[in-house]
Amino acid sequence: MTLSFDAKFRSTLAFPPGLGALGIVEDPTTFMTDQDNTGIKSSVETIGELIGTRLFQPAAIQRDFSWETDNCRALFEDIYRVFSAINPQFDYKEVDVGSPDQPGGEVETDADIALSGVAPEIDIPIETPPDTYLLGPMYLSPPANGVTQIFDGLQRMTSLTLLLAVMRDRLDETHADWTNWLHAFVEDQNWGYRLTYPSTSHKETVTARWLLEFAQKRGETRRNRQQVEASTPRGRVARAIKVFRHLTHDMPPEEIIAFAAFLMSKVQVVAIELNVDSIFSFGKKFEHYLTEPNLAKFFFYVFAYWYTMPASM
Repeated sequence: MTLSFDAKFRSTLAFPPGLGALGIVEDPTTFMTDQDNTGIKSSVETIGELIGTRLFQPAAIQRDFSWETDNCRALFEDIYRVFSAINPQFDYKEVDVGSPDQPGGEVETDADIALSGVAPEIDIPIETPPDTYLLGPMYLSPPANGVTQIFDGLQRMTSLTLLLAVMRDRLDETHADWTNWLHAFVEDQNWGYRLTYPSTSHKETVTARWLLEFAQKRGETRRNRQQVEASTPRGRVARAIKVFRHLTHDMPPEEIIAFAAFLMSKVQVVAIELNVDSIFSFGKKFEHYLTEPNLAKFFFYVFAYWYTMPASM
C-alpha cells in the first residue's frame, strides 16, 4: 500500500486565521526538484513541506538520537537569529540554559556560538529567497509503504519534532487552532506519528518510548522530568525538551506563533533521495566481502560525497 499525503498536506500547511496581523505573508515556498540518471532525486523543501508530506523512520545504518543541549540550542538559535532579523519586532534574546549538571551558568554571546553550527555544509548551488534559512541537506530513501528512511539528518529531524511539540504545548491554553496545526506535524490523524524509531533496528535504545511519552503525546512537554540521566535516550530526549522550553520561556504566544510559521514555511532543507534497492543490486557482486549494512554505508557515503562535490571538481 502506498500513501499519498499531497492533498492533505496542502490543508495542513495552510496557516490558521490571523497570521497576517503578525506581518507574515502566507506563501508557503514551492520547492524545486531535480533528478539525474543515477536515480538520485533532490528537492529544496521547507520544513513544513518535508515533514507534512512524509512519515519517517531511521535507516538501519543510523545511530540513535545523540544530540545534547548545545546541539539543540545551536539549532534553535541559528534559526531564531534569521527569524528575528526578518521580524525586528521580535528581538533576539540570549537565554542561559545551563548544563545537564548545572542549572545555570555563563550566558554565551553571539561570538561563542557559530552560525550554522548544526547545518551540514553543501556545495550544490542553491538559490533561495533572502528571507529564508537553509538548514543543509538530508539524505532520505524514496517512500516505501508510505515510510521514508532517514540516512542522514536524524538528529535534526528528532530535535525539530521535539521543538514542535514544545511550541504546541506552549500554545495549548491560548491558541487551540495553532496547537492543532503544530500537532499535525507531530502526528498525522490518519497514519500516526510522523517520526518513529522502529524497535527492530533500535530496540536497545528505546528512543521510541521516550519520544512518544515525553513529547509526541499532547501536553507531555510541560511536565518537569526528574532523574534526567546522562548518556541515555531518556536523558537526551528530556534534556532536549528542557532546553527548548527554556529558549521559548520568555516568548509571548504571538512570538511563538510567528516563529512556528517561519520555521515551517521559510526554513528549508535540500532533500536528497537515494534509491537503496539499486545500490544493493549493484553491489551484490561484493556480497562475499561486505555485509549488506556495510555495503549500504559504503555506497551511501560514496554517493553523498560525489553528489555534494563542487561542479568544478
